[in-house]
Amino acid sequence: LVKGLIKTVENKLFDKVVMAVVSQNPDYEKIQRDIADCLGLELKRQGNKGRGGEIFQRFKEFEDKKVKTLIVLDDVWQELNFELIGLSSQYHQKCIKILFTSRDEKVCQKNKSLDNVHVSVLLEDEAWSLFQEMAGDVVNIPDINQIARHVAKECG
Repeated sequence: LVKGLIKTVENKLFDKVVMAVVSQNPDYEKIQRDIADCLGLELKRQGNKGRGGEIFQRFKEFEDKKVKTLIVLDDVWQELNFELIGLSSQYHQKCIKILFTSRDEKVCQKNKSLDNVHVSVLLEDEAWSLFQEMAGDVVNIPDINQIARHVAKECG
């Protein structure tokens, strides 16, 4: 769902869209490497602070050149150290925007979100339809169909 949103947004509102999946136990090095990959940036420094500095510098260049950028941090479960990642709270007023997804509104508050958008859980039929669209015809194979429906129901 987030990847579909990114493609739509990238084509219309932003010059660059960067995405990293955070997950329940944030691995800052993985987050930094995912961001760097999206930027085509080869990280040369060691340690989270060093890599974060390189990422910060790249985004500073984007700011200076007025490159409209959306940074998507998906599946956030806890408060993040944005500075350690290489992201600055100064981006709020400029051409770089940070969007993060979370299942918990308190996590949004802890991360000092400015605008929260509540997205409801999909109905079972909607979840199945989306699952079919994303997985393709393989879900119609009899041995797979029942498992696929169960997965769609759990994820909906």
